[in-house]
Amino acid sequence: MGVFFDSVHVLSENTIDVQKYIEHTIGQYGCYIAPPINGWTTIFLMSDDSKLCCDMSKQLKTLVFEIKLHDDDIFYYSCYYLGNEIDAFDSAPGSLSDDDISLSEKQRLKGFPQKWTNLLPFHIVVQRVNEILEKMRASDMMLGLLPEEFCGLLHLPNALTSYEYIASNNPELLKEIEQLDKFIHIPFNPDRLTTEVIPLHVVHDP
Repeated sequence: MGVFFDSVHVLSENTIDVQKYIEHTIGQYGCYIAPPINGWTTIFLMSDDSKLCCDMSKQLKTLVFEIKLHDDDIFYYSCYYLGNEIDAFDSAPGSLSDDDISLSEKQRLKGFPQKWTNLLPFHIVVQRVNEILEKMRASDMMLGLLPEEFCGLLHLPNALTSYEYIASNNPELLKEIEQLDKFIHIPFNPDRLTTEVIPLHVVHDP
């Protein structure tokens, strides 16, 4: 079995705001929240939720990246800003579905980093990002270090892990995680089961 990872990266160093949002909206699963590193606060959700990521970008008024790797050979990201998905990439669109995928959907999932690079607080070479994405699309085998290179260009911390890996307490799976001792754990709460995102009216303390 190959490597799987799933992480959400919020362009914010205000962990308190992120934690308030998570505690207010998540009921159907738990998560881990990492301390801010490189300007990003990283969240590891017990169950992925694109709607939640999109709403988080709106409520916190910032950029949010959802990053996934499936079995070492399919890489996916989705980028949200101010409540909209502004870009998405899938290295093998449709490969995990029995349904045919349209040409327009394949085009949408090619990844267009020029849509978000100017929103980052640091310089990033769009051509280099496109080169990595092109190599991923062209690969019919394991992606090797390409996902790590992509995350490195964006300075995304602890991107190469997941909720399941962290919860396992397996030293081999945890040894590369930065500042693990400072992670906040919001446990699963079965008394708050919901499938809806609850509007958050106040994020900041008065």
